[in-house]
Amino acid sequence: MLTEIQKKDYAMEKETEIKQKIETKFSKYPYVTSVSDYIRQINKIREEYEKKRQEKFTLVYRGECEQYLTAGMPGLFRNDSYKINPFYERNLLYELSSNRIAKGEFLEEAFEAQHDEYPSRLLDVTYNALVALYFATTPYYKNHKSDSETDDKDGVVFIYFIKNIYSASSECINKTFDAIINQDENQFVFEEAFQENHKFVDHMKVNQRIAVQQGAFILFQGREYKEIPERKYQAIVIKNKSQIRDELNNLFGINTGFIYPEPYNLVSSITHKAKIAKNTNFSLENEIHRFMDNMKEEIECFFDSENIDNSGIKEVYLFEKQLREKKRVLSDLLNKIEMYEIDERKQEEISNLIKDEFNRNLSLFDINIQAYFAKEGIESSMENLRI
Repeated sequence: MLTEIQKKDYAMEKETEIKQKIETKFSKYPYVTSVSDYIRQINKIREEYEKKRQEKFTLVYRGECEQYLTAGMPGLFRNDSYKINPFYERNLLYELSSNRIAKGEFLEEAFEAQHDEYPSRLLDVTYNALVALYFATTPYYKNHKSDSETDDKDGVVFIYFIKNIYSASSECINKTFDAIINQDENQFVFEEAFQENHKFVDHMKVNQRIAVQQGAFILFQGREYKEIPERKYQAIVIKNKSQIRDELNNLFGINTGFIYPEPYNLVSSITHKAKIAKNTNFSLENEIHRFMDNMKEEIECFFDSENIDNSGIKEVYLFEKQLREKKRVLSDLLNKIEMYEIDERKQEEISNLIKDEFNRNLSLFDINIQAYFAKEGIESSMENLRI
C-alpha cells in the first residue's frame, strides 16, 4: 500500500515524464509570436511542400490552445468508452436523435454531435488559418473563465496537407461511416491494411458554428486510433498569445463572438469545392488505390534528398521492414477477398490489382535503393518482397 507521500512522488514523476514527452514532441517545430510571423511561416511551409511534392493539395488547419500528447486525436479515442460497448457510437447517435439534439443520417448527426462536444471519430479542422490561430490562443469559453486563462502555456496549430477531398453527401463517405457505426463485419473498412486511410470530409453547413469556422473533418476509420503520419502535416508553436489574440480581434474581427454569427453567403466556396472534390464510389478497389497511393508517397518522401542523405543503412533496413509489414497485411487481405461477396471474376481483378500496384511501388523503391546501395558498395534486391 502506497503512503500519501509515495503517491505524491509518483504523481510528480508521471507529470515530469509527460512534460518531457510533450517538449520532445513539439520542440522540433518553429514558433511564432505575432500574426504576421504566423502567416509568413505558413507561406514558407506551403512553398516548401509544393517544391518537395510537386502535386496539388489543400491546406487545412487545427488549433489547440495547449500542447498535449493527445494532440490531433479525435475525442472518441481519448477514453475507453467505445471499447466497453462496440455499439457505443451508434447508441450515442440514437440518443441524440431521440432527444432532438441531432437529426439526419448517421454522418450528419455526427457533425452536429461533434460541435455539441459529444465524442466522435471526427477531428475538427478548418480551411481558415486565422480561425485555427484563434483556437491556438483561446481556451474554450465554456471550460474557462477568461480568454487569458492558458496564456502561460504555448498553443499549437497543425497544418495538414490534403490531397483528396470527400463530400459529406458522397456514397463513399456515408457507406464508410455507416459500416463503422453498425460494426458491419462484412465490410472491408475494418481491414488492418486500411486503418490509416484517413479521409478528409468537406462538411454540410448543418449549423452556424461549422459555417463561420469554415470547418471540415478528418475521419478516422479504424477500431484503434492511428495517428496521421508526420509526412502529412506540419505544426507551428504559438507563443505570445495575448498579443496575437488582440491582433486577431483588432485586424480581422476574429474573437469569441465571431465564432457564432448568422449564416453568410456560401456560393463561391461551394462552387470552388465542387471543382476539386474527389467523390469516388464506395468500393474495395478504391480503398486499395488509396493504400497504394499512401505507399508510393511514403517511398517518395523517404528518398527526398535531405532525408536519404541523413538516413544511413540502418534507416533503409527499417523502411524495408515497413514494406514487409505492408506485404503481410495485403497478403492477409488477399486470403479474405472471397468473404466480401463479389464474384470470382471480380476477385481475380482485385487480386491482380493488389499484386500489380504493390509490385509497381516496390520497383520504385528498388530502383532508388539500388542506386543508394551502389554508392555504399552493397548489392541489393527487393525481389523476395514481391507479392
